[in-house]
Amino acid sequence: MKVRRACVMGHPVAHSRSPMIHGYWLKTLGIPGAYELKDLTVEAFPVFISNLAGNGYVGGNVTVPHKEAAFRLVASRDEAAEAIGAVNTLWLENGRLMGGNSDTHGFIANLDERARGWDVPGCRALVLGAGGAARSAVYALKQRGAEVHVVNRTVSRAQDLAARFGVMAHGFDAVPRLLRETDVLVNCTSLGLAGKPPLEIDLDPLKRSAVVY
Repeated sequence: MKVRRACVMGHPVAHSRSPMIHGYWLKTLGIPGAYELKDLTVEAFPVFISNLAGNGYVGGNVTVPHKEAAFRLVASRDEAAEAIGAVNTLWLENGRLMGGNSDTHGFIANLDERARGWDVPGCRALVLGAGGAARSAVYALKQRGAEVHVVNRTVSRAQDLAARFGVMAHGFDAVPRLLRETDVLVNCTSLGLAGKPPLEIDLDPLKRSAVVY
């Protein structure tokens, strides 16, 4: 039986646990498949997914920093991806490259499971970053009624995201002030990932009851 291959695409991507998770379920369910890592630069990503089948894959997942590029490059998108403006899942359908977004569901489900009661009345959330992952987090948090603030080093990127979702945008210099009123802090940057600089933020102003994600 032919083994179908999928992969997670990002840069960097060595930190991803997706191959371990998907590999476990492929083996447990007896599905003849393989799930791999593909470290693709910003320049290499569009070329790779434009010939996904030719590269030997039936689909895959997209992580930092390619989610917005994937949104632009697919032939069709699901409702969540359209609302968020980012794609984290790719698959081929009748030869066409399709895109979807499962980040919002996964993010909120994990937050509910790991930090029950996080959505306190008047909840304020601070999202670091303004890429595809940040878009998903902002959308999900807003859907749950949180007051959302977005911080990014390039303020114009934060402003674009804020305008799309009706939230507030700030530069990184606002972080110390915002932390004092934050109930949920979400890091959607690549800082702190393998091969990237650390995320250097003083968390002392943060409430003791705050959730850090």
